[in-house]
Amino acid sequence: MFSTDLLNTQKLHDHSSAFGRPLLGLAMAAVFLLAPFSPQSAFAQSAKTDASQSDEEKFEAIRELVEITQIEAMAAQMIDLFNEDILPLLLESNPEANEQLDRIIREEVAGAMLSLKPDVIALTASVWSRHFTIEEIRVLTAFYQTPLGTKLLEKQPIIARESMQAGMQMSQKAAMTAMEAIKNRLTAENLTVPAQL
Repeated sequence: MFSTDLLNTQKLHDHSSAFGRPLLGLAMAAVFLLAPFSPQSAFAQSAKTDASQSDEEKFEAIRELVEITQIEAMAAQMIDLFNEDILPLLLESNPEANEQLDRIIREEVAGAMLSLKPDVIALTASVWSRHFTIEEIRVLTAFYQTPLGTKLLEKQPIIARESMQAGMQMSQKAAMTAMEAIKNRLTAENLTVPAQL
């Protein structure tokens, strides 16, 4: 059923979506955080497999990169999403406990991310090792330790969040435009326009 009601942005703020958006946001954030450089970057263009490199040495290099980058950034992104969407819901039942709820969210999200740390490292190592040499991994690690690299890490969650929001807005606008065009085409070609449209 194609209804313009489905495109209403207010539906993003109901109770059911309050739990869905943090998961969607985290998934979107992971896309950005697991790929800080685009496929057109110099690193990706020069990526190659060196069979002589020690897998253990390469894994350790990637582990160091993950330590510097993804864990903290993903946790910050997740905390922001929970505070925006779930904190207001919790405050409805606990209106005087804002600081306490904020602390609970931060502590539990940090704990959840810490428990997932080995899995994040293993996943990242598996993906990155197919596309980057150990030398390139070390260059990336060194970059993230520079002032510009540090700034990128600080801004990445915000960039991911704003990009996700902008993408959703553009998708909604495109969907509404397409729906109007479809209705006009149906009318022009003497076809029945469903009442739900």
